[in-house]
Amino acid sequence: MKSTLFCLCVAVLVASALGGKNPNLEIRLDSVLNSTGKALTSDDFSEIQFTLYTNTRNTSYPIAEANALLADPAFDAGKPTALYMHGWSESNDSESVGAVSRAFLRRGSHNFVLLDWSEYVKGDYITSFVRCTAAGEAVGAAVNRMVDAGLDRDTFWPIGHSLGGQLSGVMAKSLDFKPSRITALDPAGPGFNLPGIPSLTRDDAVVVDVIHTDAGVSGSSSNDATIDFWPNGGTRPQPGCNVGETKLAEALLYCGHRRSWEFFAESVNDETAFPAVSCRSWSAFKKGLCPANDSNVVYMGFPAPGAYLTGTFYLRTGPEEPFGLGVDGARPDSGENLDATTTTDASVTDAPTTVWATTEAPTTEWPSTEVPITEAPTTSNAPITNAPTTNAPITNAPITNAPITNAPITNAPITNAPITNAPITNAPITNAPITNAPTTNANSVVSQCAAEAASNGLARWLTVIVCGSPSESQTSA
Repeated sequence: MKSTLFCLCVAVLVASALGGKNPNLEIRLDSVLNSTGKALTSDDFSEIQFTLYTNTRNTSYPIAEANALLADPAFDAGKPTALYMHGWSESNDSESVGAVSRAFLRRGSHNFVLLDWSEYVKGDYITSFVRCTAAGEAVGAAVNRMVDAGLDRDTFWPIGHSLGGQLSGVMAKSLDFKPSRITALDPAGPGFNLPGIPSLTRDDAVVVDVIHTDAGVSGSSSNDATIDFWPNGGTRPQPGCNVGETKLAEALLYCGHRRSWEFFAESVNDETAFPAVSCRSWSAFKKGLCPANDSNVVYMGFPAPGAYLTGTFYLRTGPEEPFGLGVDGARPDSGENLDATTTTDASVTDAPTTVWATTEAPTTEWPSTEVPITEAPTTSNAPITNAPTTNAPITNAPITNAPITNAPITNAPITNAPITNAPITNAPITNAPITNAPTTNANSVVSQCAAEAASNGLARWLTVIVCGSPSESQTSA
């Protein structure tokens, strides 16, 4: 019933915006609702799959038999379980799934499970959008059954990209318990700011950490997680995504959106790659008004909850892999840093850092990252800090009437031996072959629809919801 009402609310909102002026758009809306009716009212979503990834094979279990995954010989009940939820137009063959799964398998600390709901998000965006609530309820019911069958609720970690990020929040609202942590990678924005539409909030888990990279376009611009990370300001264009730095279509459509999962995947095996600083705004960060110290830094991505801090955090990244800049990313770019004494923006101050208080501590599998940021030189691996060298104080004897000539004191030069990190070679990981299936979308239909919508004065965000966006094989809205 809730899903049906949700569907009707969307229909009313869209029809109201259209104003009944374009019969073609109305017919399109009716077609979408008719084609998704079964999915919106079904209780089983039988084509959703839970897929357990290992180094040698991937095994899928239909949602009705999700409990059987716990009996799989490759499932380790002693490890935390990460459940990754892909976004719109994605599937198990998508690049984001491959990158995140390989990172977890390389680390080896978690069971990695993919929530494959590709059969319900392979159409245009509005079709996928109106299915999100009912799909989340179905997934929540399946997870409840898995917990009853032995899944450890305290170390269960939902991670979602784009529409999957919003799905994780809807799912959490249907659980019989509050997850210790939910991570959302640029959760979808279009449509989720409408009144009455269920979406991810900080109340869906003990810790909700969000990485924003395309806020206001593909991603949500809401700043209401427990920890909100805004790398490079959180909006497009991200470094390396400008026209001329990458392919035109990628720059215009999805480069910034995909940065969220690229940053996260890198952090899984390099926890100190992305230190972020608590700050009031991106402008204040760039002006140097929020210097990093021992008490205001959180590492973005995998280790985020270890610092026990909450709030809004900013950082810089590089334009290409590896994206993490280490301690340098927690400082403003030298070309942008303005002397704080010359600024006239009196309203920009350091945001207060709040100690995270809760009776339910995050799982101990999340490493602590309370590492002070120093001026130590860094390599491409974890930051290396040379221990301070202290010379014993030199005191000259008191000078009497007789001339005293102190012999010259020469300290032998102190040279730190060069630090050479032994090459780190990850053992080869053999995944089941992951092949990106080519995705063909009827772009001409979407373009025609968008043109008709624009000719009737339809707002841009609503055009995206009604008509969908030109799809590409590696992105989601």
